[in-house]
Formats: sequence, C-alpha cells, structure tokens
Amino acid sequence: MIARAWRDALHPPLRDPRFWLVQAVLVLIASFHLVGDQVGILRTTPFPASETVGLLLVPVGYAAARFGLGPSVATALWAWVLWMPDLLLPNDEGQPFADVLELTLITAVAVLVGVRIERERAARSAAERADAEHQAAERRYRSLLDAHASPTLLLDPAGTVLLANPAARRLFGAGVGGRTASQLGLGPDWRDPPAGDAPAARLLTVGTGEAAREFRVQSTVVPGAGEAEEGTVQVVLHDVTAEAREGRSARAYANDLVRVQEEERRRISQELHDEPVQRLVHLSQRLLSAERSAGAPRAEGASLAEPIRSARQEALDVIAELRALARGLRPPVLDDLGLVAAVRALLEEPGAPTERSFALEGTPRRLRAPVELAVFRIVQEALRNAERHAGGQRVSVCLAFSPTGCSATIADDGRGIAAGSTPGLGILGMRERAEAIGARLGIAPGPGGGTVVTVHVPDA
Repeated sequence: MIARAWRDALHPPLRDPRFWLVQAVLVLIASFHLVGDQVGILRTTPFPASETVGLLLVPVGYAAARFGLGPSVATALWAWVLWMPDLLLPNDEGQPFADVLELTLITAVAVLVGVRIERERAARSAAERADAEHQAAERRYRSLLDAHASPTLLLDPAGTVLLANPAARRLFGAGVGGRTASQLGLGPDWRDPPAGDAPAARLLTVGTGEAAREFRVQSTVVPGAGEAEEGTVQVVLHDVTAEAREGRSARAYANDLVRVQEEERRRISQELHDEPVQRLVHLSQRLLSAERSAGAPRAEGASLAEPIRSARQEALDVIAELRALARGLRPPVLDDLGLVAAVRALLEEPGAPTERSFALEGTPRRLRAPVELAVFRIVQEALRNAERHAGGQRVSVCLAFSPTGCSATIADDGRGIAAGSTPGLGILGMRERAEAIGARLGIAPGPGGGTVVTVHVPDA
C-alpha cells in the first residue's frame, strides 16, 4: 500500500478540476498565513496561530476522502512546499516550530485518513467486483439454462420454483414459477440424487394417455454462499419417453415371442403326433403283421408282397409329411436356389386363400444368407398378415434388384391398418428383422386401399 501511495502521489489526478480546486484553496491558506506572519497580525498570543494552519485539514481531508491516500499525501507535501516561505522568515516571524509541528500532524492525518479511505475503497471495489462477477455468473447461468433443451428448474431449499427455462415452461405452463415440487409431482425425494441401482424410482410422468411423456429426474444441489447456508437445487428432466416406450415394446415383444415359440412348439408337437407318429404306429403294426405272416404257414399261392408294398407306401407318406413340416420351418430352396426361388415357391403353395402374383425387376443375384433369410421371413409374415387378418382377395409380391441393393414390396387389397392402432407381433417381428440387417421397413396404406409393405436393403 505504501509503494502504491508514493506512486499515486507522484502521479496525482491532474486532469480532475476538483484536484486543482483543492490546490488553489491550499495556496490561498498558505498565502494568507504568510502575509499574516509578515504583518504580525497572527502573533497576538503566546502560541502560534494554529487556527490558520488547521485550515489545511479542509483541503487535505477532502483530497484524502475524494482521491485516496496518494493524492492526500501529495496535497500534504504540497502544503509543506507552500509553507516554506513562511518557515524561512527572519527572526522567527513565521513561528517555524509551531508550524512544523502542525504540518507534521496534518501530514499524519492525511496519511491515516488516506489509509482508511483506501481500505474502504478497496473493500468497496472488492464487493463491487464480487457483485459484478455474481451478476455475470447469474447471466451466464440464465443463458445456459435458457439454452438447455431439457426442462430445467431451480428450486429453493423449501422446494419452490425460482427459475424455469423455456422447455420447463412449455412442459408445466407459463405459471410454473412459484409452484412447489409436490405440485409438480416430483415426489418427496426430489432433492436427493437418484440412486444408481434404482433409476426407475426417479421417473416423472407428465400427461395422460398417448400424450403422456416420461422424464428421468436428475437433481443437483447448488452450494449456498456460506457453509451453513442451504443451497438451491437444480432439477433437470431428461425426456425418456421414446426409451420407455421402446423398453415396454421390447418387453412385450419378448413376452409375445416366448408365447409364440411355445405355441409353435405345441403346434409342431401336435402335427407330429397327429400325422407322422400315428402313421409310424400304423406302419409298425403292418410290419408286425407281415412278420407274423412270414412265420406262420401260408396257403398255396399266398404272398408277402402286398403287406410289404402297403408298409412301404406308409413309410413314403410319413417321409412326405415330415418333409412338408421341415419346409415350413426352413425351406431348403432358400439355401439351395436363393431368395427369388424361395419366394416363388412360397407363392405357388397349393390351397392359398388369395390370388397371388409375383413380379421381378432387375437382374436377380444371390445375397448374403442373413439378408435372404430376413427378406424371406418379412415376405412370409406380410403374406400371412394379408391372408389371415386383412381379408383381401389379391396379394402381389415384387422383388427388385439394383447395383446398390434390393427391395421387396408386398401389396394387398384388404382392410388395411387402422390409424393409431398398436403394432402387432408380426409387424414388430418384421421391424426387428429389418433392423438386424440394416434395412428400411415401410408400412403404408395402398393407393386403392389395403396395405403396402416395403423393405429396402442397401448395399445388399
């Protein structure tokens, strides 16, 4: 502080008119005192005329209060310079001892007052800087809060909303300020950080029905100014509606998949028991009868050819039924001849309830095995949906090949899919198969009614 005081004293505020006014008052006082000592009007008492020297406290004190330590010291030193002619008067006419004592006291006052003023000014400057930094930080926080895409709230320790960004105002309404955490449905544990092993406990649902949205609540305590002061709480709501719906759809799909697998196993078991197993039992009975006939005496001309021929035919029928069952599970033509042949064979199955047609565009080629299987299953499922649920009369399938990929289009003239209806297991399965091979699946109403299912596989 002393070094800064000397630096400021050597560089007084020369451009400030008030500083020059102080110096002019100083010159007037010094001139009046010098003239008074010369003519002897100030030597009427045993003590020197301290009242005149004491007048220096006015400009020196004002310089200290207005300009600080450095200018007050400069003013005091300037008083010493102005007082030199009076101190050098002959025959002690200027009372030099008393004047020096008074000037020393005035200089000490200038230093003490200047130091006090400097400290107060430094404290005020520090407070102003802290306040400016606080305001700047608040402006930055508000700008970040407003720019945040997720709904964000700032609540006081009692749970009352102090600030809300535009996303939060759109979610809760413009009057969200002043509402409490319980009114917003944040729950009693809104202030606590979410447990890492139980994130579902911090979910907030806003709205009802199809318009309902789900948010994950994230709370962060903003420390207060003092150690004992309780801080505010920033609550950020992360929209997890799509994730929650996908999770529910995935769980429902998994449950439906298990159910369908069990139903398919039951159906296969029933078909094996009703046809092939029964025929095999009948075949074993025929073979047993033939074995007994072979060991028993036979009439002249009797032959085992007919029982053996009948047993052979029974075995061929069982083989045919098992092959048909195997084709339903995994058509071998798909592995042997490819997608085009497999789709043709699928459409040419006898006993179809609809009129089926097939079209081919581009030059067909073999695709990767997972791609061929996925596209075939999508065509198979779309065909099954059109015939079992849509109630249409005609179904057309078109396979299109290009140098950059392939696509399949399945169109029917049935009832179509009702707007807003929940996708069934078949549609979910087609979407899962399309996503597994990086394909795009589209389901839309047909131009003349019905439904059009398209699947496009890039870089196939």
